[in-house]
Amino acid sequence: MEPQAEFVPGLMLARAAAFSWPGRLEEEFPAAAVLVPALANDKEASSHSDRMCRLVVAVGKALTLGESDIRGLWLGAALHDVGKICIPGSILRKAGPLAAEERAILNEHPALGERLCAPYRALKAALPIIRHHHERFDGSGYPDRLAGEAIPLAARIVQIVDIFDALITARCYKPAWPIGQALAGMRAECDEGHIDARLLREFARLIG
Repeated sequence: MEPQAEFVPGLMLARAAAFSWPGRLEEEFPAAAVLVPALANDKEASSHSDRMCRLVVAVGKALTLGESDIRGLWLGAALHDVGKICIPGSILRKAGPLAAEERAILNEHPALGERLCAPYRALKAALPIIRHHHERFDGSGYPDRLAGEAIPLAARIVQIVDIFDALITARCYKPAWPIGQALAGMRAECDEGHIDARLLREFARLIG
């Protein structure tokens, strides 16, 4: 699939470059920016990315991760959905349920995002997050059906934050959920084996 000019994830890459990173990323970032046909403001995607970045850093600090790991989390959160530039806007913005074929196309975005970012040395820390943020703890996720701790920790963290932000944010197909309802829904997902229970407890404690 080729990137769709009609959908650009609002300055995801540009915001990643603005973080306090080693010089190597700043030098390579202009090359990474060619992953998108143009950097345009998509308010929904940009806001989602901003919230994700702030939350994953807070989670990383709560888990006492090292600085390099937290920076990797930040970068992965900024780029986790970059593969969606390859997905038709008609699928991304569809108000109703996706057909099975449309869902299959959408589910390609983690692998596509990894492929887009893989040539850039400075984006290496983001690759496992981009590829695996839709895996499930019980092995029922995608693209590789990884289970348990075989799913990289950073991807499990980004997954939890991604689900939470999706639930508390109004979308074209759903209203925003209150925080309490969102956490309850995530606990139900955890009971079904989809989410890392330990990380969800830490996240819920952080959200308070």
